Amino acid sequence: MDDDDARAESVNPDGKYIGDISRKSTFESDSSSPFAGPRRFDEDMDYKELRKLEIIFRETNGGKGLNMIQFRDAMKKSLGYEIDNNELDVIFMKIDTNCDGNVDWDEYLSFMLLEYQEKENMVAIYGTIPFPHPLMRKPSNHLEPICSISFQQNHSVRYDGRMELDVESSRYVTLSKDGILNVWNTDWVLQKTTLLDGMRSNPRSVWLTDLICMSNCNIVAIASTDYEISFYSMTSSMFQKKFQIRNMDYCALTLAYHFDFGLNTSILLWGDTNGNVVVVRFYDNPSMVLFSNTLVSDKRISLNYLLRTNIHNLKVARFQKLLPEWVKELHYYASDKEQECFIACCRNHTSSMVFADITEKVVDSTHGKIEMRRKSSFKLRTGVSCIAYDPDWNLLVTGSSDYHIRIWNPYVVTAPTMTLKGHAMPIHQVCIRQVDHHVISVSKDKNIRIWSLLDYSCKQSIHGRNVQLGRLDVTAMFYSEASMQLILGTNRIGVLLGNAANLTQVNKTRSDPISHSKSVTKVLYNTLFKMLVTSCEDSMICVWDIRTGAKTMQFSTDRGIEISAMTFDPSKRRLITGSREGKVSIWNFNNGARLCDFKTSAVAEVSDIIHARNKIISAGWDKNVTMYEDTYTDGRIKRMKPVHRDDILSMDYHVSENILATSSYDGEIVIWTIDLESVICRIDMHRSVFPIYEDTTNQVAERTSKKSNVTTSYESKFDPSRFVFVPDNLPWIGKHTRADGRSTNMGRNSIIDDVLSGNHATNKIVFLQSRRTTNNVAVLVSATQGYVLSWSLHQAGGLLAYYYAAKRESDTVADMDTDKDNKILVVGDSRGYLRIWDIRYYCCGEDVASRRRRLAADMCDPEARHEQIYSFVPNSEPPGLLASFRAHCKAITSITYINGCDLIASGSTDCSVRLWTVNGRYIGTFGQRDHWRFQIPVDERSLPPAIPIDVRRVASPATLFAVKGGYHHHWKNVQNAVAFIGRFRRIAKCFQLDKPAEEQTEVQRRFSQVSEDVLEDAKSDKKPGARSGSVTVWMEDRPHSIDKAVKKEDSVETMWDDIQHNGITSKVLGKVNYKPRKRHKTPTIDSQVNWIDKTAIIYSTLPCADLEEPVKLAIPEFYLDKLASQSPGALSRYGNRLIERKKVVNSFSPKRFQSGQNVRRNSRSDR
Repeated sequence: MDDDDARAESVNPDGKYIGDISRKSTFESDSSSPFAGPRRFDEDMDYKELRKLEIIFRETNGGKGLNMIQFRDAMKKSLGYEIDNNELDVIFMKIDTNCDGNVDWDEYLSFMLLEYQEKENMVAIYGTIPFPHPLMRKPSNHLEPICSISFQQNHSVRYDGRMELDVESSRYVTLSKDGILNVWNTDWVLQKTTLLDGMRSNPRSVWLTDLICMSNCNIVAIASTDYEISFYSMTSSMFQKKFQIRNMDYCALTLAYHFDFGLNTSILLWGDTNGNVVVVRFYDNPSMVLFSNTLVSDKRISLNYLLRTNIHNLKVARFQKLLPEWVKELHYYASDKEQECFIACCRNHTSSMVFADITEKVVDSTHGKIEMRRKSSFKLRTGVSCIAYDPDWNLLVTGSSDYHIRIWNPYVVTAPTMTLKGHAMPIHQVCIRQVDHHVISVSKDKNIRIWSLLDYSCKQSIHGRNVQLGRLDVTAMFYSEASMQLILGTNRIGVLLGNAANLTQVNKTRSDPISHSKSVTKVLYNTLFKMLVTSCEDSMICVWDIRTGAKTMQFSTDRGIEISAMTFDPSKRRLITGSREGKVSIWNFNNGARLCDFKTSAVAEVSDIIHARNKIISAGWDKNVTMYEDTYTDGRIKRMKPVHRDDILSMDYHVSENILATSSYDGEIVIWTIDLESVICRIDMHRSVFPIYEDTTNQVAERTSKKSNVTTSYESKFDPSRFVFVPDNLPWIGKHTRADGRSTNMGRNSIIDDVLSGNHATNKIVFLQSRRTTNNVAVLVSATQGYVLSWSLHQAGGLLAYYYAAKRESDTVADMDTDKDNKILVVGDSRGYLRIWDIRYYCCGEDVASRRRRLAADMCDPEARHEQIYSFVPNSEPPGLLASFRAHCKAITSITYINGCDLIASGSTDCSVRLWTVNGRYIGTFGQRDHWRFQIPVDERSLPPAIPIDVRRVASPATLFAVKGGYHHHWKNVQNAVAFIGRFRRIAKCFQLDKPAEEQTEVQRRFSQVSEDVLEDAKSDKKPGARSGSVTVWMEDRPHSIDKAVKKEDSVETMWDDIQHNGITSKVLGKVNYKPRKRHKTPTIDSQVNWIDKTAIIYSTLPCADLEEPVKLAIPEFYLDKLASQSPGALSRYGNRLIERKKVVNSFSPKRFQSGQNVRRNSRSDR
């Protein structure tokens, strides 16, 4: 199989895979594998058993193949023990993709070979590669190279008194040498940016060299070429200079810092341009020891003063001339064995690196002076550009300009232990990942290599073309052990996420897991194999085990081409895909093998695809419906009659009725018959509430004529299918008022503008397969904007009901799905909400018939009944809402209902696929590190009250109530705590649980009154410009949110903002100021402009016009004739003589006008 055609990556699912999901596995999973997954019985087959199985295949039926029963017997005989028949049947169906009922020896070997081969690829790529994900580029406003990337750690106190790292509140800090400092959160969202003091007037006069975060005191130390080190206090609201070490003899180039919470000690080191290393040891918080010391009055101190003055809890030492040149890098390490050391390097060949042991001696609780107990000097011909140290294995790692990585023993200076070769350019950065002892190196060409210190092998090489960070070199690198992120900096920032599948000592991160690298396009559930199949925009298809969330298969279709549509064939053994370029393919999704391709001339996106009556039917942006014969040869391709006038967005097929429905961007739904390949009728919510048949013409005239010619035998002669009519009072019909006060529909131009804006687009249609077509039964459900409409395809049916199914008015229904019995309808919208509606008795016959009878009873005469047709308004009452919760923070792209499990899988543009129960309980995200396990049917009481991290930040009380399963013990604890607070005593008294039912109305009234008092008290805590707040209170152990806008305080800024937005208004006169109407569009800037201190950062200027060619002056002919008679070069000599004469005249002329006269005089004399 060609790698360009398909690339599959497989891994065992977790637990033994069998047909019945509720059965237990015979073989347990291998816990040592980096992917939690089950082991199948055929994975333990040796050569003898495989040879025995081949003989059975060859001898049975003359080698023509085995049916399912024969396959069971053959596998049991070859392995010699009993195997579950369900498991054998699943293997047989996976191999028998052509559904001929037989599996021969070649088919079995081909399937196993492909599966094992791609399984090995998956383990090789995703199991051992340290950084399997592509580089993520983050927007940056740095103009110059980044000189340092540091991590500001925030710690919290545990219940046992110990300090632990709080990753959520920690921050990354980046600094460029021109003084721009940025603060980022752990998700790399910019929190703050500032230009340091002293860099505003002349930013080129001073360069910043390094930055280090002193996390135990919220201080940032910055070194500059101004021979000083400045210490800034960094809080959430301000960034100001707190202390400064100045008047240093040499410029500090590199900084290092380490702190210990347990001992309350810290140490600061820096190396300078003279090869010196200065060590400052703090025995208390640096803010108390030095920065707030009374000996320093103006918060400035010189280095010489620090060296000669004895300050309490402070020791300072300077080791001079450790290196002959500038200190390129300096690092400090403290091992578990209480050994302290630092390493420094330079690019000199005589003394390239120094390893110094500065372990402190403590005698009788007295701290001695700082001194080196042992020093090792290393020489390297090319010098050392970067260094790193592994304290656990006591190994030094260096990178130099000769393209090599060297491993050293700190006490053997003669030669390195190992030399790692592979880079093709000088090495600029190197660091060590302590968790697995991997060396990360970056060269000048941005080639990133990861080496193992265990076997000195290269585990991964990332080419420089995949590190798209601009033309500058990588000047800063930082690896975070907490979040397993490798951060690279030029003047841009790139982040590589590490793979934690095979790391057992890494702390679990608080980041949201993702299922794909790009937005999810389709989610399908295979009822035969109990697998979930998902696709995304990067042409990747993933197969997941629904029981555990483990990935069992991953393969690529066509690289760089988005998968836009997917479906299964009726046998559920093959996967059919449609791409953005109009290509339709058939796959064996169990091993990633491409079975067939259908070639078409149309290069347009396939928006939807189905399989019906041995035909593959696709539709998309070419506005046509295409049918392919489902054969393994080049099947016949046929296009149905072009009907749609705009792009087709959705399609569905009713099996029992044998009808096909397609919806387009202009809102029109076309009903087809597949056998005749013709159009039955059309449905358009903006044109008529009745089906529109092909013979319907001149809509308004026909309606008027039929109204005037109505007879007493109306019931027998009237045919509503011949009427094109839409009521004026439907919410989606635009109207304007005429001069006589009557309302009319919008004009043609307004309707066209509405269609072009996408307001008419029917995004999704779904057939209710369990229902049959009558005039009172809705068999088709469509979604336009935020509305869900129920249609009857009977000629006397039409639009039976509609309701707004999205969460808010501005949202759009993106996808819908229903169960096999059509009892519930699952709706996902563009805001990320999932809403489950009870449609069991909604528009199913009797409810519509009773409504028609009520309308008929109101009108007795035939003329009135005829008017009833035009005044008929579909039912606007929505069905029962079973659950509504926020599943994603971004738009939902695809949902599927998992029959038999009562589960819902949702995919979103946030690259995640999540699993939910029908009541809104969160099970997990496919692709997360910890797999789940549950029994079918799911017992929601056994599920933990979990919620996705991103949803938790924005969840409303209703979402929390649904996701956490109703009551939560924390809510009761908070309710009890609130009862002890004085101002909430009235709330606690109002909501006593022993109140009778008839007093609930009075309780709610009192609750509203008390809540107003609470919010009035909360106004004093609000800042000017604060947004509307909410207070959560409890009634019968259920949270209720009270939203009330807090009035802004009167201030100059808020008043000016209000005038700018609303103008000067008066309660009596209204708006006072006059604003002329804009008759042109306001120009917009597409790209986001970054600002620093009210100054925009401009990366490029406006394009300039091309320069015109200069006009060449022609030399007079008489002068050319004169020069022609002279020798060659006479013209140039004459010009040089004139220039020399002019210079001489100007040098002796006292005034400017006299020199001009002399020049003119000399010119006349020359003539």
